Amino acid sequence: MRALKALTCNAFLFGCQSQGEPMNFTDLNIIPPILKAIASEGYVTPTPIQEKALPVLFEGHDILASAQTGTGKTLAFAVSII
Repeated sequence: MRALKALTCNAFLFGCQSQGEPMNFTDLNIIPPILKAIASEGYVTPTPIQEKALPVLFEGHDILASAQTGTGKTLAFAVSII
């Protein structure tokens, strides 16, 4: 059975805010057609939940993510399965 990684993104309780330089979607090794689609919608910088979840998902891990509505969980899910 594969381990399920839990990822909670509450800036005040769990330190989900980015540290240091802001990350861009180009830093996440997303394939060019998907990067183009993300950019065409005006997104440049991933939200904290996306920044934390996408690398874990790209490694093939399952996660359980919790964050407020509107923080980009669906985008992270969709990008990771395309």
